[in-house]
Amino acid sequence: MWKEMSKISHKLDVFHRRYLRTILGMSRRDHVTNDELMKRAGMQDLSNVVKVRRLTLAASGRAYTTVTSRQTGLCGYAVGT
Repeated sequence: MWKEMSKISHKLDVFHRRYLRTILGMSRRDHVTNDELMKRAGMQDLSNVVKVRRLTLAASGRAYTTVTSRQTGLCGYAVGT
């Protein structure tokens, strides 16, 4: 599973960089490194953005579950509603 995820992340980053180069009007002949491309675009790898958002979503989901589990009754509805 991890190998598949890293393969998908790599493909996502390649796609992202290719279209950033197109948007910024760069060609292969310009020989701009990936790091320089990201600096010029003011962005980071798309796989890192996805990773951070997943972790944020997972953390907020855990916090929501913890808070709501204290506030709900046995039937799953919030107490006092």
